[in-house]
Amino acid sequence: MKKIALFVLTFVVFLGCIQSAQNKGSFTVEGGNPVGSQLDSVNKNSATQVSDSLGESAYECDPTPKEREFDVEAYYTGPLIDAHLHMPVLFALPPQLEALLPYEDTPVLEKDVTSDEIVCLLEKEGIIKAIGFYPVLETLVVPAINHIKKIEEKHPGKITAFFMPPPLFTPLYKPEKLDEILTEYPTVFSGYGELATYYPIFDGTSPNDPQFLETYKVLEKHNKIVMLHPTPENMDALENAIQLNPNVTFLLHGDNVEDQVIPLLEKHDNAYYSLDTSLVKIYGPSSAEEFNTALRKEFHERLNAVIEKWKPIIEAHPDKFMWGTDRLETWHFDQNFGGLLEEFSRSFIGSLDKEVQEKFAYKNAEGILEEGT
Repeated sequence: MKKIALFVLTFVVFLGCIQSAQNKGSFTVEGGNPVGSQLDSVNKNSATQVSDSLGESAYECDPTPKEREFDVEAYYTGPLIDAHLHMPVLFALPPQLEALLPYEDTPVLEKDVTSDEIVCLLEKEGIIKAIGFYPVLETLVVPAINHIKKIEEKHPGKITAFFMPPPLFTPLYKPEKLDEILTEYPTVFSGYGELATYYPIFDGTSPNDPQFLETYKVLEKHNKIVMLHPTPENMDALENAIQLNPNVTFLLHGDNVEDQVIPLLEKHDNAYYSLDTSLVKIYGPSSAEEFNTALRKEFHERLNAVIEKWKPIIEAHPDKFMWGTDRLETWHFDQNFGGLLEEFSRSFIGSLDKEVQEKFAYKNAEGILEEGT
């Protein structure tokens, strides 16, 4: 959680500088180098170059699955859908601003991590598709969407795009702007989010305030899912929003509300929950090696703990939960990272009743995506 919060704060600072520069026409870093007047063209050029680079890669995928390390008798071997994957940002940071950032692990798509590599990782881990959250700046909507469309053309059906508003000076796009984008590009996005309401930008807002309610109406109009990370403090407001919007699918996640969310799921047919960091916590380590070393030491202990907690809950609500990873940082896309995470996840899924395994692994996610098309 702290890692994500730090990422968001850094992203807000960076993009805040961009917005300030665009408003004022200039921005000066140490040494007196003005970059603000060039930021808009720099970012658009970066986005164009990223988009143009797609398809030029000579990346050769080795989809051979990683060999299992642990002898777990009940082991799921079927398909997976990752219901929670953060796509790298779609543009490169200007060097002058990158030097000011205290947080360095902000992967850029097609530069630090390619879409080919991401799709290869999915294939290697038996993930048939992923819900991918693309942060889209309002000033770069068109080049961002063009690049997302090119990824879909090259890897059809592998990454289901969700439109994620970057956490800038407003938590959401204005509903009329969102409506305009979804009208012009009706098939690019299947959902809106992640809306991480614990981010500082959401302070003073509520999931049932007027702008949120108008946003849900836009999503209902376009038959899109909303993906939302609530807080313990706004769960009542969220439930009210869910009640007021029975035709909108609410996909939730967050280890900070994992106990509070169960009664909500029981009451409302249009609410679902992805179990990702609550199953395997991937924030804290700073590398695949560090993550794997820690998980290897406690593999069975951690597995038994999540089985004890989540097996009875999922089996009691077989249509409500779905699997995910919450990948975000550069090392989360390391070829050496996902194999052990996959093995742990498949070991957990194998502990579920046979009739529940496929629902949690991919069918529940598949179901809400089909309803949203």
